[in-house]
Amino acid sequence: MASDDGQKTEPPPEGEVLVSLELENLETCLFCGERGRTLYAGLRDVCWGAPGEWRCCECLGCGLIWLSPRPAVCELAKVYAKYYTHEGGGRLASMRERLICAMYSGIPGFEKVASNSLERCLGKMAVSVPVMKTRILTSMMYLEGTAGRVLDIGCGSGRFLGRMRKAGWDVAGVEIDRISADRARSSGVGSVFDDLNAPALGSHSFDAITMNHVIEHLYDPIGSLRRCLELLKPGGRLTVVTPNSDGLGHRVFGADWRGLEPPRHTYLFCRKTLESLLGRAGFAGASCETNPRRSGEIWRESWRIRAAMQGTKAPGMLSKIGFVAMEEVRSLYDDSVGEELVCVAVNR
Repeated sequence: MASDDGQKTEPPPEGEVLVSLELENLETCLFCGERGRTLYAGLRDVCWGAPGEWRCCECLGCGLIWLSPRPAVCELAKVYAKYYTHEGGGRLASMRERLICAMYSGIPGFEKVASNSLERCLGKMAVSVPVMKTRILTSMMYLEGTAGRVLDIGCGSGRFLGRMRKAGWDVAGVEIDRISADRARSSGVGSVFDDLNAPALGSHSFDAITMNHVIEHLYDPIGSLRRCLELLKPGGRLTVVTPNSDGLGHRVFGADWRGLEPPRHTYLFCRKTLESLLGRAGFAGASCETNPRRSGEIWRESWRIRAAMQGTKAPGMLSKIGFVAMEEVRSLYDDSVGEELVCVAVNR
């Protein structure tokens, strides 16, 4: 067998990863039950400094990618200790938030999210450009239309919930990270739970559930999606956004692809495997697509990883522009290349 970089690979041997964390092995595919091959080994967490070297495995049958070994649940606090969700706000973050709110206000029903008429005008101009409208709708998890009750799983510090609340939605969140959850609660966005199985969430009580770059972190994605099905009202929508393992970034950067993010990303999906996951959880007729929204960020962060791992220097801005342009153009005729998978499923 050969990996994407042409090197010979064999099924992952046990016990080779040496880290100062308690680990658990995942030897077989979540879907097929087949033993995976080693796709990448010797991966390190360049971005956020979690200890250890890591291995990604791939199922030759369905294409699912997973981390093995992975940190035990009791070690997750160490793995997320320096994560970006713990970073403070500041003036730049405040300006960015206002800009996002301005963009949201261009979508009908979200006019109140902007602070003033100038920002609303900016939002209307942005949504008049098709590629910008797609980016805005992805950021707002495609929750256009009549406001209802929304649950954001992995809500972080609650910024998304704050925007939705301004637009008239009744909001709630789930966040297992204590620091982020405390920030969300202190921001006044509403109820924030530390467990998706909290009885207070009720059954069939939400019009929409969102998971923005969360599904790839979950240890039991099928069980979590089945719980989402219980929480949604009939006709309620689940929106999932996650890195696309079949995207251009992974094809170009391989083991240095930002989307791997060991040891926090435990499963990585392509369209086929994400649709299979949703089907196994009980969602019928899930609609998945990709978009190149994060192509510039992926190029920058993947080169950062490559520079740290291989000692190479990142090329200049023209290379980034070329990568972004190539992904934008290819996305027009090849819907598999975008950096993000966006999937909307309905509780029928």
